[in-house]
Amino acid sequence: MNLHKETIAYMEQFGEYCRTGMGQQMDGITPGRIQHYRRLISNVFIDTLSTAFPITKAALGEDA
Repeated sequence: MNLHKETIAYMEQFGEYCRTGMGQQMDGITPGRIQHYRRLISNVFIDTLSTAFPITKAALGEDA
């Protein structure tokens, strides 16, 4: 699938925010709502880790 360069840049910026929690204001996202995306993605990741890799999750501990 060929994506427009602006679309790729926007997706990368959004992904960076979801990973780090830091980033600049993005067009089309209402201020104060973007943190919900980060929280949801984090919850999906934690759930996947718990389900697919329980030994790894236990070894990492809660802080990781």
